[in-house]
Amino acid sequence: MSNHDQTQNFNKPALYSAVLIFFVSLVVLLFAAGIKGATSTPEQQLPTSVATQSIQIQNGFVTPINIIGQIESPQAADMAFDNSGEILAVYVEEGDSVVKGQTLAALETRRIDAQRSELEASLAQAEAELKLALISQTRTNNMVSQSLSSKQAKDEADTRVDAAQAQVNGIKASLVRLDVETEKSKITAPFNGNVSTRYLDEGAVVNPGVPVLRMTSNNRLYARFAVSMESLSSYGVGSSVLLRNREGAVRGDVLQQLPIRDALTRSVDILVVLEENPALIPGDIITLTGEKAHSESGAWIPTSALSNGVRGLWRLFVVNVEQGNKVEARAVEVLYTDGQNAFVRGAIDNNLVYVTQGTHKLAPGQLVSVKQDISELGAQR
Repeated sequence: MSNHDQTQNFNKPALYSAVLIFFVSLVVLLFAAGIKGATSTPEQQLPTSVATQSIQIQNGFVTPINIIGQIESPQAADMAFDNSGEILAVYVEEGDSVVKGQTLAALETRRIDAQRSELEASLAQAEAELKLALISQTRTNNMVSQSLSSKQAKDEADTRVDAAQAQVNGIKASLVRLDVETEKSKITAPFNGNVSTRYLDEGAVVNPGVPVLRMTSNNRLYARFAVSMESLSSYGVGSSVLLRNREGAVRGDVLQQLPIRDALTRSVDILVVLEENPALIPGDIITLTGEKAHSESGAWIPTSALSNGVRGLWRLFVVNVEQGNKVEARAVEVLYTDGQNAFVRGAIDNNLVYVTQGTHKLAPGQLVSVKQDISELGAQR
């Protein structure tokens, strides 16, 4: 056996002894630590410090409502010619302001002008024939009065006068009709306002009733809103309301509640006359603000005081002072929330102290240290 093998065999018992001593020492130390922990007195756990408020029960509450509507012009019209023909001219552009009676567009009237010339010539001829018939009537009447002519001749003279007069009247009526046709070959503004749309240009051939221009009134605009049955009483005719759009707040007055209810939504349209505001134009979206009253009793609390409960309910931790500030879980139902505060009802009473935040760290029966109540939320809303 070599010296190396003798040295290796000599070191093995020493190594085993060292490992055994280390293991025994470790077991003794762990056992001693366990005995010490079991026999020592546990430290008293300090109560969790919480912020609280007092519940203020109130009978009913109000919530804000927002109803989306659209701004409309009090008067709007698509204007067209009553006659067919070629558009001679359109005198206005989109956005132009116009006054009532102003000519906006006209048709080509050469055909009407030719008919007028023809009728005027016929009228001159008819008037000449009437003049001759009147002269003949006068002579015949003189001869009849002197018994130089028969009554038959007088009757014939009178009839010729009546026929000539009727012909003159008929031609004059035709000229009046042409005057009407000429007027109908123009589009005039029916009210003061603005041209909002120009559909056609010069040279287009149109049929009667085809829109050429669209006009809206420049009077005070109004907005239309569909209001539910529950909220309709809040918007009586003549009442002042507040509206909002992207420009800010707008005041208005309720002009009318339409006497018809929508068959699907069961809502009623109301019209609100808006204050003068150059930033408002027809077609804009605007929001009608207001409040809705609820009759349920309950209390306002911050949403941070709520924690998840069972069966769709929420939990509210209340402090039982008589049991040394232990917390109890009360089931509540959230009737309304605006994201920061909630109106709840359930197993709560007036002036009950509840935890306002940090409820995720609490459990029923836990002791808490109550901070001084912060400002109460229980103001009527």
